[in-house]
Amino acid sequence: MKRIFKGLSNWLNNIKDELIVFSDNLERGVSGTPKIFRWILLPFTFLATEALKSISRVDVQTVLSSRKGIEIIGLLPLLGYVVVFMSLIDFASILFPLQLQNPEWELKTLSALINQSWAFLIGLGFIFTRYFKENQGEALYLEIIFLRFIRWFLLIAGIGLFLAVPLVFSDTQRLLSFVNGQVMQQEANNLKQISQIENRLAAGLLPQQLRSLGQSLKLKPELLSLPDPQLKTVIQETLDAAKQSIPKQALEARKERSISTWKNSLRTVIALIILGITFILIWFKVGQAF
Repeated sequence: MKRIFKGLSNWLNNIKDELIVFSDNLERGVSGTPKIFRWILLPFTFLATEALKSISRVDVQTVLSSRKGIEIIGLLPLLGYVVVFMSLIDFASILFPLQLQNPEWELKTLSALINQSWAFLIGLGFIFTRYFKENQGEALYLEIIFLRFIRWFLLIAGIGLFLAVPLVFSDTQRLLSFVNGQVMQQEANNLKQISQIENRLAAGLLPQQLRSLGQSLKLKPELLSLPDPQLKTVIQETLDAAKQSIPKQALEARKERSISTWKNSLRTVIALIILGITFILIWFKVGQAF
């Protein structure tokens, strides 16, 4: 980390030196720039040079190596513990109350746990800054115990994530079967309702009943004013068109729901594999260090 800040400081110093040379050339008129442009550029180069002089006066490496710099860096583990503990609370709130054998709840729960896991990993990254070379003397024994606990927690969680992959495929199939059943039931109900209307129409309806039926089918006012035989024909044609469109709409609804569900499930599977590998790698690396 010190090498990074030292390189940054050297880079800023080089830019400052180049701006100073360029500003001096502008003042002397030896840069080949027309006079009017020299007067326009001169204030900007002066301000940039003064700003870089102020920055270059601060030795970043010295600040970070000082006691105050170490205290500032030491805030990262504190933030990490806060993020990790809040993530664990969020994990518990997502899991409970349990609704096992409910495929929709299981898929939503896995997705929510995955989304929360990224914050958990960021918190662990902040905690691990405690074990940088500059901060090793400040690590408490309680923190070492917590690190060993979290290491085994990561191993169990990583294995659980891998085991959840086949569960996602199973739950997706179960959920789609349930949804398709609902769509087919709705399709059957709509066709049955149309069949009942056709039976009433065939049995004969009074003129007022015929027009009320046309209004329920949302026919245009000019159609409702037709004579009864013609209106009856229009209603029958509307019912025939509905009988043809209902199966197509049901098929389209099943197709859209299937694509959407599998899309979310595949994203969940990929995230489960990535997180599982990450958790197990962290478990292995922490075990090597401690």
